[in-house]
Amino acid sequence: MSNIHHSVPKVGNWYDSANFHESFVVIDCDPEDYIEIQYKDGEIDKIDFDVWYAFNPQEIAEPEEPLAAYGLEHDEDIISLLNEIEGQEDLEEHLRNLDHDESDWQ
Repeated sequence: MSNIHHSVPKVGNWYDSANFHESFVVIDCDPEDYIEIQYKDGEIDKIDFDVWYAFNPQEIAEPEEPLAAYGLEHDEDIISLLNEIEGQEDLEEHLRNLDHDESDWQ
């Protein structure tokens, strides 16, 4: 009987292994079917438990840039995304005002 310790995947935890191309976070886990992971570059992959146990990933600390897994690797990206959202809200408000102004004309 082998005495090898295998880590059990936990959703939200970060892992690394020489067999994976980079560290990843577990984003979903179906104990009877698959483990869904997301690499730091944003790529999502599904692996089965045979692969998980064969590759034996080790739990690691959350990376310094945890948002990297969601495609937001730099502060500039976050600021740009926030500006886009704010711009959309301004546009929506402007369109609501136009609708209101047009109803005054009728």
